[in-house]
Amino acid sequence: MKNIMTTKRLGLLLVLGGTFFLASCNQRENEVVTIKNCPAVGAVSHMTTLTRFSGPEKTNNQVQFDAYLTNLDYDCDDADRVNTTISFTINAKRGPALQNNVQTINYYVVVVRDNYLVTAKQTYSTQIRFSPGQETAGVRETILQQFDDAQILRRYDYEVLIGFELAPDEIHFNVVR
Repeated sequence: MKNIMTTKRLGLLLVLGGTFFLASCNQRENEVVTIKNCPAVGAVSHMTTLTRFSGPEKTNNQVQFDAYLTNLDYDCDDADRVNTTISFTINAKRGPALQNNVQTINYYVVVVRDNYLVTAKQTYSTQIRFSPGQETAGVRETILQQFDDAQILRRYDYEVLIGFELAPDEIHFNVVR
């Protein structure tokens, strides 16, 4: 019985000692925690792909192009006003029904507060240009989203979301794809 108690105490001392040792290894002198007022940035699910068809039938032979929103990144400067620079790439793959090598694609940037309240929305257009015989094309887009009052970002949870401007049937296609 004495050996079991001694073994349990020794095990407990080893666990506690290891925990304190690991905790002390992680301490840094004069560590400063910086809190930024930058909004979160992301893409809207089911709104990052666009398949454009040449007719009402949604078959592989009717696909003009498939476009994808990729490589989303951002940088934020949070002085008195908050400037968030958002960059992303729109890549497209030629489909068998593509007739015009220049395609216009609409996308939006929306500001959402507290995960549900849309406070601003802006729609943009860009063009994808396929060279003759080229299977893929792309364009890099950069947007500046400004918040005039950094204090308001401290009080509320803001997000900047990006997605393609899609018709209801295009959203449905993405969901059931």
